[in-house]
Amino acid sequence: MDETGKTIGKNIGILCRQLNVFLNRELAAYDVSASEIMYLGALSQKDGMKQDELATEFSVDKAAVARAIGSLEEKGLVVRKSVEGDKRVKEVYLTGEALKYKDVLFEIQNKWFEQVFGDTDGKACAEFSEMLENIASRSRQINEK
Repeated sequence: MDETGKTIGKNIGILCRQLNVFLNRELAAYDVSASEIMYLGALSQKDGMKQDELATEFSVDKAAVARAIGSLEEKGLVVRKSVEGDKRVKEVYLTGEALKYKDVLFEIQNKWFEQVFGDTDGKACAEFSEMLENIASRSRQINEK
């Protein structure tokens, strides 16, 4: 591995940690953590996802999803419903309370994007996003072996 590879890994780690710090600070007033907002975001795009689907979507283990969803459920932001025919499978739905926060959470995410990508043109952002998706996909494939 050359210096570029080392720098990319280091910077991805820094970016991830800084995003979590930013989100936790911005979300503190709403009693939602950085790890919880990703589930709320996914559910706002596709309400009723199964817990297993959320685990796959974010490449996290099922226990981590269960803990986060349990916390969101205690806060009254989601409800879990058993799937008819298999009581072990749970679908997760946003509550009316969570829908109240949808715009605020979207604004916080936009604030991060605008501050981090500021003067970067749209085409470069789209290319970067596509590159990250490809890298994430390849990394999942490597770790599924």
